[in-house]
Amino acid sequence: MLGLISLSLLTGCDDNMKTNDVMAQPPPTAVRTIAPADVGHESLEATIKDWPAKPKEQVMLMHKQYGEPEIVSAHLIAWKDTGPFKFIKIMDKEIAHDFPIPHTDFMEQGVDYKVPADKVGPLAEYDGSVIVDRTKGCLSARCDVQAHNTLALNLAHDVITGKRSPAEARTHFANVVAKEMKGGSDPYMEKLQFSAAMDDTGDKDKSVPATGMDTGKR
Repeated sequence: MLGLISLSLLTGCDDNMKTNDVMAQPPPTAVRTIAPADVGHESLEATIKDWPAKPKEQVMLMHKQYGEPEIVSAHLIAWKDTGPFKFIKIMDKEIAHDFPIPHTDFMEQGVDYKVPADKVGPLAEYDGSVIVDRTKGCLSARCDVQAHNTLALNLAHDVITGKRSPAEARTHFANVVAKEMKGGSDPYMEKLQFSAAMDDTGDKDKSVPATGMDTGKR
């Protein structure tokens, strides 16, 4: 039986598909259908029939590679714990992104990863579509194809570990994509070059007393 929830449902780097993560605010009257895992090829195609061509293509490619998605809605298709990824989210909205060449972002793929606070800035300098959620312990990349997300995550790992500077990572990303456009490939696009099976990646942070205020638990 199909359940109805709003589009505010979003998958992420947690153990359960929770409904309190907000991706976007839909119109007040809008409701979205979340289909069961056996949604099927034809039903999935029907759901995304009006999507832009590129996101639609990637939905079907991910469906072929990873099977039935966990979430099927009018604006979001998502898988959980697929291959090396904690989640895959494909949305029907394309976001313009000019690095390393003009394209659109619409597919986000994430892994459990404990990113040190002092590396968040360098990651943002390297690629604005590499996303850090320190509280959950999640590192993700949002691009247009899985190979480029894999490349982005591998280079993010290099920046975090000090193997490359943000500028070096940007240059390497551009060089790999240029090689790809000429028919070549690169190990950084083929699979993650680090273990994504990390434990205790979340960071609860620390309480900070406010001057003259009661800082008891909420």
